[in-house]
Amino acid sequence: TSGSTTTATYIVGSLPVTITPTATINKYTCTKQYRLQNADGTYPSSHTAGGTESLDYGSTCSYSKSESYYTTQSDTCTVDTSGCTISLSLPRTTYTLTVNKDSYIGSVTGAGTYRWGQAVSISATASSGNEFVNWTQPYGTTGTFGSTTASSTTFTMGKGNATIQANGKSSAIIMQTYTNAQCQSGAASGNVTVTDSRDNNTYTVRYINGNCWMTQNLRFTGTSINSSTTNINTTKILSYGDLTSGYSYTEPRIHNSGNTTTGVWYNYCAVSAGTICPDSNPTEASFSLCPAGWRLPTKTEQQGIISYSSAFSPVTGGYYGGSGSLRATSYGYWWSSTAYVSYDRYRLYYNGSSLETNSFPPTDGVYVRCVRSKE
Repeated sequence: TSGSTTTATYIVGSLPVTITPTATINKYTCTKQYRLQNADGTYPSSHTAGGTESLDYGSTCSYSKSESYYTTQSDTCTVDTSGCTISLSLPRTTYTLTVNKDSYIGSVTGAGTYRWGQAVSISATASSGNEFVNWTQPYGTTGTFGSTTASSTTFTMGKGNATIQANGKSSAIIMQTYTNAQCQSGAASGNVTVTDSRDNNTYTVRYINGNCWMTQNLRFTGTSINSSTTNINTTKILSYGDLTSGYSYTEPRIHNSGNTTTGVWYNYCAVSAGTICPDSNPTEASFSLCPAGWRLPTKTEQQGIISYSSAFSPVTGGYYGGSGSLRATSYGYWWSSTAYVSYDRYRLYYNGSSLETNSFPPTDGVYVRCVRSKE
């Protein structure tokens, strides 16, 4: 014989014969498996079978796995005598969460990129003078709120981009909608602050002897008024003169002190919103510059406040007389809706220590404190 270890030559009879041996390469198993990411970012401890493949020793095994709403993953391994295993971990697809706010909300948190199914912490902080109301989802793939009414909660991402919004409202108590019953339950033992929706002036109010009273002087000077916000039955434009110019029966005249203590002085034509202006008018003032739902107190109601001076919180400052001068500054005066005679109106006045009622010419300028109409 001759040749290498892989071939051999034999003499068969008188003829040489060369023999080349053949070898068989063993096959080994490539195992393929995968696992899908959980919503919280973890993965299951065990894998799901993805199939097997029998390959020659030394071969390369390839595996690619796709699942809806997961990121496709691929890998390879080289087959040896033990085979090989490819284990894929497919992360969830991520989407964008946009967090918006309305004008009542100062700041929001939670915007970013997240896995679908992930519970995202979101929060909203109302700006000063406002309060949080709820969360809404105006558009985008639907997700799930842990709570729509809690300012700090969670939003579970859906399978797509989402936009959510934090909504708020003014925390002010609007004077025009503040009822007598609310005043009775909330302001019987102390002042409550309310806001006039016409000009955003705030006032304290108190439930005193069966009525809800303003305990600060009216400061409204608006010229355009209507029945939705003011105690009138129509829409009108008022043009004011100034009380420092002297008295007038027929022209609305006011003078603004510029501070919250004394507020504004009004003649009767002004405070009645231009409805009682002639020099002789004995009718009850049904309309006024008081906010809608509020009105001028009657003489009887003013007499009912006399024993409650402390709760009423009277102030001094005087009145504007016929010549346009400020008089009796150590006293305070407030209009009523009740006529004394055809040319005078009743008023409440404060002498620095106690309250009383008497009459006053409608031409002069005094303070106004409104009472809430009873439902």
